[in-house]
Amino acid sequence: MSPTLSWGIGAGLLIVAIDALTLLVVANVGDAGEMVELVDLLANIAILSFVGLRVGRMTGIVRSAAEAGVIAGIVAGLGNLAILFVTRAGGPPTTLEMIQGLALNVAMGGVIAWLNGVVGARARQAGPGPSPRR
Repeated sequence: MSPTLSWGIGAGLLIVAIDALTLLVVANVGDAGEMVELVDLLANIAILSFVGLRVGRMTGIVRSAAEAGVIAGIVAGLGNLAILFVTRAGGPPTTLEMIQGLALNVAMGGVIAWLNGVVGARARQAGPGPSPRR
């Protein structure tokens, strides 16, 4: 399996798990829910950044890093839609809410992974770095 696909699917599933945990915590903390959602967003950004760096470094191709981020975004978006259908008390989400959630995850995944893929690909081109012994 290519690193793009394996890292994208793995990161997407990790983001879904974190988002599900966030949804459970937000339902029980009341006023601190916004802070928990901020921590969730920062965790998602960190995961997507790591995926971009890792795939960019492994392949040396920035496009592969962006693709891994888009795959992670698709998996995370579809997982979040499934969670919304199961947990939402007011009925299923509207079509607009579904499109917004999926589009946000895909766009965020692609852009963040692409930006970090540039750094990873350049690090690969620069080589392994200086030796620890001098």
